[in-house]
Amino acid sequence: MVLRGVSSTNNNCVSHIPFTLFPSPVPKRLYNLCLDIQPAVNSLMSRIASDTQFIEETLANVIKVDEFTRNLLDISRYVQREGLAQPAQSCINRADYMMDRFHTDGIGWSDRIRQVEVNTIASGLSSQSFKAHQMHDYLLNKYQIKLNRCSIPDNDSFRAVAQGLIDGFDAYGRIGCYILLVAEEMSLNFADHLSIELTVHETRPDIKFVRVRFIDLPPITKLGPNKELLLDRGAGTPRNCSSLLPFLLRSEQLLFRCSMGDPSSPREIAGHQMSIDKLSPSRCKEISTSSR
Repeated sequence: MVLRGVSSTNNNCVSHIPFTLFPSPVPKRLYNLCLDIQPAVNSLMSRIASDTQFIEETLANVIKVDEFTRNLLDISRYVQREGLAQPAQSCINRADYMMDRFHTDGIGWSDRIRQVEVNTIASGLSSQSFKAHQMHDYLLNKYQIKLNRCSIPDNDSFRAVAQGLIDGFDAYGRIGCYILLVAEEMSLNFADHLSIELTVHETRPDIKFVRVRFIDLPPITKLGPNKELLLDRGAGTPRNCSSLLPFLLRSEQLLFRCSMGDPSSPREIAGHQMSIDKLSPSRCKEISTSSR
C-alpha cells in the first residue's frame, strides 16, 4: 500500500499510504444505507453532467473569476456545437462518506452518515482499499480479535473498476484498439494503475494498455477520419486507442489531476483537452463530468 512521494524527485521512492491497523466500526444500518443510495447518486451525477444548461447556470459566476474553469466550459460549448461523437459513455465514481455523531435533547447521542463528496476526478485507490481489507483480516486473526466474519464486508471494488474498463472496451467493439492510460509526469498512484491493468489482464489478456504522460500527448496524437484517437509513438503504424479511460485511467480526469499541480498553464491544459474531448470512442462522460 504505497504512493510515490509527493515531494520526491526520484521515481523509485515511495511511502506508505495512511492506514489504520484495525477496521473502524460503522453501524451496519448506516453502511447498508450508503450501499443502497449510491446507485441513485451515481445516476444523478451522470444526469447532471449531461445537463449542459444546468452546468452553464451553475458555473456562470465561477467562470467570471476562474480562467481554468472558463476554458473547460469553452471546450464543452465547442463540443456541443460540433455535436457529440461518442456512441457510449462510461463513468466510475468514488463516493466519500463520514459518520457524524450528533446530540439531540431528550434523545441523546445518535449517528448518521454524511456524504463528503463524489469523486470523478480522484476516483482512485480501489485496489489499495482491497489491500487494507486483507491487512485488517490478517491482523484480526493474528491477534485473535474475535469478530463475526460477516462484520467485515468484502471490498473488491477494484475488480468492478477493471470490469468497467472491459465492458467499455467491448462496447467500442473495434479490433486492434488499446486502452490509453494518461499519467502525470510523476504518477503518485502508479500502484493503483498497475493493479487495475493486471486485473484486466487476468480475465482479458487480449486487452492492451498504452501508458503516456500527459505532457507527451499533443505531438503523438491526432483524430482519425471518424474522430477516433490515433497514437503514433514512432513505432510505425499509429495505434487506434480505445479511449475509455474511466477511473484514474480516463482522459479528462487525469488531465485535470495533472493540471492541478500547474495552475499557471490553463490555456495549455484546455488546448490538450480539446483534442481528447472530441473523440468518438466509448469513453467517460463529457468534460463537465469532471467536476466534483
